[in-house]
Amino acid sequence: MNSGRALTIATDGSSGNRPISGWAWMAEDGRYRAGTVASSTILVAELHAIYEAIRTSAGNTRLLILSDSKPALNLINETLRTGVIRNRSGVSGAKATALALHRIALQTTQRHVRFGWVKGHSTNALNDAADRLAVQARRCAQLGGDPTRLGVIYDRIVAESLADLSQKP
Repeated sequence: MNSGRALTIATDGSSGNRPISGWAWMAEDGRYRAGTVASSTILVAELHAIYEAIRTSAGNTRLLILSDSKPALNLINETLRTGVIRNRSGVSGAKATALALHRIALQTTQRHVRFGWVKGHSTNALNDAADRLAVQARRCAQLGGDPTRLGVIYDRIVAESLADLSQKP
């Protein structure tokens, strides 16, 4: 396992009024992913973004996952602490939430992953980028497009965010 400084990754989800939500993550080194999940709940989108960030990052890399979703972080921390996924039957997106929590728990068993909260829409360049990427993915899918074909738009968002990061002390 990499004993150096943890790679910081911000995650975010974007939901609208249709049963599709966008999710995204962006790492401080410029790597990112964005896509959609079939759910209209923001919690499912947030959890899916966190899962994808852990799943697709290098296996021996220490991670600090930043999210602006206190509910997602609370559920993850509770699940990891107790080993039990709380029954949320009757709540919109309960099955998808449970599945995402299960996947996150599995991904963290062999890895060093820490979670932290960041205030959303507060000029945190990584969180702002993850938000913009997730919104673009969701909007594209809701208009019938293919979010995997937004590479130029995604790349511009990432480049702007990296420029913002490089200007900070």
